Amino acid sequence: MAVKTSNALSDSLQHFASIPECAAMLQMPGIALGRSNRDPRQLPEGCPPSRDQFFKHLMDNDQAVPHLLVLYQDPFFFDGAGAASDPPDLPFLVRSVSVLFDLRAGLNGWNGTVHGGFIAAMMDEAMGTLIFQNNVCNLEAKSESLIPSSAKDFANVAHVTGRMEVSYRQPLPSPRVVVVTAALDRIEGRKVKIKVVVKDLKGLQYATGDGTWISVPKGKL
Repeated sequence: MAVKTSNALSDSLQHFASIPECAAMLQMPGIALGRSNRDPRQLPEGCPPSRDQFFKHLMDNDQAVPHLLVLYQDPFFFDGAGAASDPPDLPFLVRSVSVLFDLRAGLNGWNGTVHGGFIAAMMDEAMGTLIFQNNVCNLEAKSESLIPSSAKDFANVAHVTGRMEVSYRQPLPSPRVVVVTAALDRIEGRKVKIKVVVKDLKGLQYATGDGTWISVPKGKL
């Protein structure tokens, strides 16, 4: 299975925009395109690239996940009344991200349904994307003087999965587009608590989960 060499962001954006439910999501006020590990856009200075090769290369084919797109609510978006969305505590600015996955039959484990292990992998990917997008937004906000340059950031810490609990609600058929949403729950010292849900475009839930990510000084990795 050959890896695609085309512009992943443009291809995926065009693909999902052709699906009415996804197009409606893309047109919601304040929605911005987040950074996946397939994104060719230049990262802000000081932001390390994602090193994930599983979704970036291995799953990037017509039998697995040919299209993937990250959406989030711009924390500095102003509505018609002139009020900005309230971000959570720094260094986190983005409350949640939603990752659109175009799932194909090569992901099946049994009887035309997606392998449960891959569902867990999507949930882990969405949680990691939430943390990575916050790193990006924090750096961009500082460069645009939207937050103080001295504000807490991700410069000296990395985050790794410490614990993950998944509840499977029903089998997930393929092919199918799903939305995996990872939302920041709370921060307890070095622990970042995240809630995740996997839904299809009609709102049917296939899995829910809770994750704990641990902040680690970068020098210790």
